[in-house]
Amino acid sequence: MTTPPPFFWVKFGGSRPAEVSTEGCRNIDGFIDRVKAKMSPKLDGYSAVDINIYTKDPAKYQPLRPGLALTDLASQTGFVQNDDEHPLIVAVATQDLNERSVTFEAAVLAKLAKLEQIHLSTAPLVEDFLPAAFVIGGHLFKECWKESCFDRLGFHKIDDPRNGLLLFKPFEYAFDNSQICFEYSAEQRIFTMRILDSSLRELTLREYIQREKEIEQNVLQKRESWLSKFEMNPSYSQDRVSELMGYVDGLLVLLEQPFSAFEGRGFMELQRKCYSRCLSFQAMMAKRLAVEEGWISLEEAAESSESMWSDLENKKRDQILAWVQTLDSVAQGRIDISDD
Repeated sequence: MTTPPPFFWVKFGGSRPAEVSTEGCRNIDGFIDRVKAKMSPKLDGYSAVDINIYTKDPAKYQPLRPGLALTDLASQTGFVQNDDEHPLIVAVATQDLNERSVTFEAAVLAKLAKLEQIHLSTAPLVEDFLPAAFVIGGHLFKECWKESCFDRLGFHKIDDPRNGLLLFKPFEYAFDNSQICFEYSAEQRIFTMRILDSSLRELTLREYIQREKEIEQNVLQKRESWLSKFEMNPSYSQDRVSELMGYVDGLLVLLEQPFSAFEGRGFMELQRKCYSRCLSFQAMMAKRLAVEEGWISLEEAAESSESMWSDLENKKRDQILAWVQTLDSVAQGRIDISDD
């Protein structure tokens, strides 16, 4: 075969298989760029060099060589055929990312809660304390925009804890995948949650976690499991166990709430304007994706657009929007601007 097939079926994590075009691709390295673009925003947080493609189960097979010609893919070990029932498998090099993620989350928790050791934490949208293991520090300014984080925010690295928003894990996952956003109300001076993917609206948080297997499932354990774990800890008194179980009961109630119960719920404006600008920018980009995905119409995307920008953001608006025009699904450009 002198030319590769026009597309390959590819699957990542719990998502459904998708056709990815091979147009303009000579080898696996070029095809990975196509995969990354097709599966945005799922893979937005990863560099192309951290993404691997496998013929089958990554636990049993080696990743395909970056320089492997697509015309030779059918001869590779494990390849039988390629269709929606036998897709190529996408996986990411997670070890360094996981270690970095843990460090980033711990830094965000420590900064926002101002505690050196945290067992319980609270987060926007949630009115009670949650086990800290299920609260995550998500990036306000996303990984895929990291080349411009210093220009826009003055951060030397994307994992600066000031670039973190503390969220309950299902909210963080939905936020990171642009299924929800936080819009700024100039009148109320708060950010409120808006659902962009309507499939979430009637889903309970429990159902969403069960659907999205990449979210840690331990949060769904039964009350009896929590109680047994606490009672087996020799350092916990009975009063402490009772206190912790009170938080668990609140968590179990929270899990049965639909996403719609949190729409319009908000939290106070972040103290530094540049961080508010981050949330506003994320909302704008999320709504662009929502239009592309058919979740909302152009008219719906335009709603509240003026209220997203405070006086300070309006001074930068033209520069920010000029930078937005340089973005595409594969590569994000960088424009140097002054920070007056």
